[in-house]
Amino acid sequence: MGKKKRQSFEAKDAEKFSFAYRHSRLLTALALFAVATSAFLIRFSSTQAIEAQCFTGDDEYWHLHIINQMKPYRPSVDYQSWLPSGREIVHPPVYHYLIYFASSLSGRPAFNIMFYIGPFISAVGVAAWFLLCRELYGDFAGLVGASVYAVLPFTVAKTVVGSARPQALAEVICVLGMWLFFCAYHKESKPLALVSGVVLGVAALSWESALFLYIPLVLLFYLLHLLFRKASRSVHNVCLLTLALAFALALAWYVPVYVKYGIWGNTPSYLLKATTMFWKPDLLFTFYSTLVANHVFYAVAIVAFPFLLIYNLAKREFSREFLALMLMGLGLLALVFFSMRIINAILGSGIILVFASLLAPSSTT
Repeated sequence: MGKKKRQSFEAKDAEKFSFAYRHSRLLTALALFAVATSAFLIRFSSTQAIEAQCFTGDDEYWHLHIINQMKPYRPSVDYQSWLPSGREIVHPPVYHYLIYFASSLSGRPAFNIMFYIGPFISAVGVAAWFLLCRELYGDFAGLVGASVYAVLPFTVAKTVVGSARPQALAEVICVLGMWLFFCAYHKESKPLALVSGVVLGVAALSWESALFLYIPLVLLFYLLHLLFRKASRSVHNVCLLTLALAFALALAWYVPVYVKYGIWGNTPSYLLKATTMFWKPDLLFTFYSTLVANHVFYAVAIVAFPFLLIYNLAKREFSREFLALMLMGLGLLALVFFSMRIINAILGSGIILVFASLLAPSSTT
């Protein structure tokens, strides 16, 4: 009798402990909702901008200037710059059309839409990072990646109320595109590869740097498969379909612009000098201030990066850690060559992926 009671108690304990397993999807969804809500609320921390009702930087006013001059379905001519003849607006159009149509449909000024769009982008970003990290490392890693994105100063600064640059939206779209690409890679799916190409192409049409920073990651992933002789027929199909569609969509906009103005002709020279400059005098201060500002996130990622790199080189296996290693490596390299905007775009994503990898090492795709 005592043995039967003990067995029944053990069965009840097992049932209690299995609750999390049996309801793992529900618990994951609730945790993700909590992270997204937290990210949304954190973005209202820019109290000075909210009280003053002004953007946090100058670029936002330039983008607002573009949006206020837009005409539906085609690039407009900005007659208020390069007087007296004006010039075509050559900035990638997706972000501006999003604000334009949201303003037209809601009946609210474009300023209001831009001013408060950051928290909504961050909520979508939480979902995007969860999907990507889950695809690479598993469910728990997805929550880790989403949580780090929600509080990482790199990402918070770009999506607080009053910050409204196209970069924040483009980065989230890129993450969704990379998630779809790795889904296509793991499932050997041509349709998913086509969809990922479309999404990455749209990202490039939101922010010019996405064309140079994110789409080439797919090309590098493909080249590494060729180098290590791991390129199966499905790898060829997935990578080439993604690249073909992404570049086709992006270059449909950029080729006419580059032919008319040159690759750098639509960028003021002082911005080029601020963006690309080998060994900036304040490099060490930038490195130190970034380390201090981001506390444990930056420090842990920097320490873990070489160990991840050596481990994967020894295994000759890179598909699982590819994004983490590439984004961290390029981000550190960008400290020498580029401005903080480019550094933040790459290094912030690398930090998120390193944390997801470290805290869920046994997860499988």
